[in-house]
Amino acid sequence: MDAKRRRLLSESPQRSRESSAGRSNSVARDAEPPPPLDVAALPAIDLFNADDLPAIEEAVNQLRKILITRETVTGFIALPDRLHSLARLLQRAANKVAPDNGWSSIVRSLVSLLGNMCNFSMRVCFELAQPRLRYPTIATHLLESGPTPRACLHTKASVLRLTGNLCQKKESARSIASCGSLIDRVSQMLEEENESVRAHAFRVVRLLVERNFHRGYGYSN
Repeated sequence: MDAKRRRLLSESPQRSRESSAGRSNSVARDAEPPPPLDVAALPAIDLFNADDLPAIEEAVNQLRKILITRETVTGFIALPDRLHSLARLLQRAANKVAPDNGWSSIVRSLVSLLGNMCNFSMRVCFELAQPRLRYPTIATHLLESGPTPRACLHTKASVLRLTGNLCQKKESARSIASCGSLIDRVSQMLEEENESVRAHAFRVVRLLVERNFHRGYGYSN
């Protein structure tokens, strides 16, 4: 019995070391960084300037599958003209969109993509807030109501989500708060029957108030 006890005691440290090593290896595997951006997998930038709507939509949806981590988004916006090409495409699509035409689904996918990118990089929000990109005007355009609205409710919810993402930082929120016509559209969306549209509109208002832009908002109302 004593011999058996001594053998077990002598084996315990070894088992403990093996167990610790196993846990360390497991932690190391869990802590492996996500893969970097595969530049070769990106769609050609020329596609975003083309007139082939199915190809444009396929390229945008391809980016939605690729840009799903902070590392891939950061790598993408570091590439020359990539982010600006998306912003220019949004400008073009917003001018051409109409209910149920080919640009409608492109706008919806593109706004969703940019909204997701904002979650991973505030630089995307700052870039969209630059005056030359005219995002507040684009958003106002897409949130128009009336007998023949330019965008469906699903697209409007995505636009409001992206607008709310821009309101997360005071620097980019200022561009939203300073556009009275956009604030008017957001106010109208608060009365919308669609729950998702109302929720995203309320988020825009809440974030603007939190960043002390409530005076401008109150004036608009």
